[in-house]
Amino acid sequence: MLTTLLLWTQLAMAALPPPLQLSPADEATLAKGEAVIRDNGDGMAIGIVNVKATPEALWTQVLNVEPRVEEVGPSTLCTINSRTADTMNVTWGAGMMGMSVTFHLDYVIDHANKVLSFDLDRSRENDIGHSRGSYQVLPHPDGSRLIYRSEDDPNSKVPKWMRAMLTGRPLQDQMHGIRKRAEAN
Repeated sequence: MLTTLLLWTQLAMAALPPPLQLSPADEATLAKGEAVIRDNGDGMAIGIVNVKATPEALWTQVLNVEPRVEEVGPSTLCTINSRTADTMNVTWGAGMMGMSVTFHLDYVIDHANKVLSFDLDRSRENDIGHSRGSYQVLPHPDGSRLIYRSEDDPNSKVPKWMRAMLTGRPLQDQMHGIRKRAEAN
């Protein structure tokens, strides 16, 4: 319990994610309504998408994690184990081709800065060795921008081909799913 409290305190006091440098090609991709996905298979992934909704509407959908099971193909499970105004603990499941993984994430909710940070809940058994990252909502001239960052264990027991399938297209599906829900409200 103390370890979890210290983790949440550390995440809550962490600096905001650093600004991303976007190339003209990235900006053109975003202007066409497409997501920019950066994932070179080393465990680091970034997703960026512009959303034609207010930052508040987008933030609401970032915090609404349950629909991601329907939006992201390999997702099989999303159970919120606990939730307060500033924290969440969620069990996630994913699977494909007869393989499956289950893991538990602790989330810290920074409403003022619209940043949802996550880290692996090490007090529980996980099928992955490491997962940390954030969702960040920023105002943008057309509404808002969603930036997702994750750092996963490139040496986990999950085969590399499966990790690639869990980040590439599913990350794009997740970004578009959150955007679609925000724009619909």
